[in-house]
Amino acid sequence: MLKINAVLLAGGKSRRFGNVDKALLPFAGTTLIEYIYSNLKNNFNKVIIIGSKDKYSFIDDVEIHEDIYKNK
Repeated sequence: MLKINAVLLAGGKSRRFGNVDKALLPFAGTTLIEYIYSNLKNNFNKVIIIGSKDKYSFIDDVEIHEDIYKNK
């Protein structure tokens, strides 16, 4: 395991994706954000998600920081 942290950027309005939160779309039997998170947590010291605590708090053992640029 690397002794560095990974930051997963999951903020934004998804305008180019039809205003659908692509992080919550189904992917490989889970959501896209859970799939990426699980792969990152197996390879990095810690994974930090930048995004909505309301949307992503269902992910266990993750540190979430709100996006400081709201609605961008």
